[in-house]
Amino acid sequence: MFIVILPSSPSSQAIDLVVLQEKMLAELSQAKGSDHTALQAKTNAALKRMREGGYGLCESCGSQIPLPRLMARPVVSNCLACQEVLEKKQIESPFYSEGRFFISTQRMA
Repeated sequence: MFIVILPSSPSSQAIDLVVLQEKMLAELSQAKGSDHTALQAKTNAALKRMREGGYGLCESCGSQIPLPRLMARPVVSNCLACQEVLEKKQIESPFYSEGRFFISTQRMA
């Protein structure tokens, strides 16, 4: 069993990496098409963070991602606050429509 202890304010969180890895692979096996490709990239990135010791830390602000968030979605790389900011920026992007990004074939003036 592989366990990582993440420092937190008053106490520590122990994460069983094997359980999280199994959960990631189960989600990956259920995904189809482009969703599978995107999830595979996120899974590989999460596994790399596990190997390198950065798993559980927000890539945007460096704070600890709460254990319930990691358990619910093991591939996350941002805390909830940073993820909300990121999603808001994406929705406001002129290249975003109905949950997907698109590339305009027209030249920008």
